Amino acid sequence: MRELKRKHRGITVSLFDLPPRAQLERLAAHDLHAALLANLEPEHRERFVVKPLSRHRFAAVLSDAHPHAGAHSLPLAALREEDWVSLSDHAFPGRREFLRAACAAAGFEPRIVAETDSLNAMLGAVAAGDGVAIAPRHSEKLPHAGCVFISLQSPTPAVELMLVSPRGEEAPELRTLTQLLAARARELSER
Repeated sequence: MRELKRKHRGITVSLFDLPPRAQLERLAAHDLHAALLANLEPEHRERFVVKPLSRHRFAAVLSDAHPHAGAHSLPLAALREEDWVSLSDHAFPGRREFLRAACAAAGFEPRIVAETDSLNAMLGAVAAGDGVAIAPRHSEKLPHAGCVFISLQSPTPAVELMLVSPRGEEAPELRTLTQLLAARARELSER
């Protein structure tokens, strides 16, 4: 944001921490100029301008008491018999199907026993022993007492981070923001 403000003096930026569904609703109402999203449904890809920024690999998220908690890495199939915690499709459109597709590629159907409306709530559910989950590897930077992130062996599920905006004329500030976010997102995805 500092760099955006440096390049476009006098710009006012308001940041909102909203679940994806709320971002999509506010984009549709033209209450937001842009949103950072992943797992977009086809209807949203058609409705909005979508600019890919980076790909982010997922990791397994396990309770620190889980038998695999000390592993360096593991195949997703090693979690086939586990209960799963997922982000809610209501708040995170497409996330449940993303989880199902990743597990199907590993040869099983996840037994989803809990859904949450935020990543922090998902980490809390995993820490409480409600099940296992997958999350973008960079999510490990969030507080996650009671959880461990374990690298997943190939094929590793990944998600594409996108800058999404309403259709219409693109402001120069939005072009600059896209370039700045793409550079930062690539840095994060390489970690």
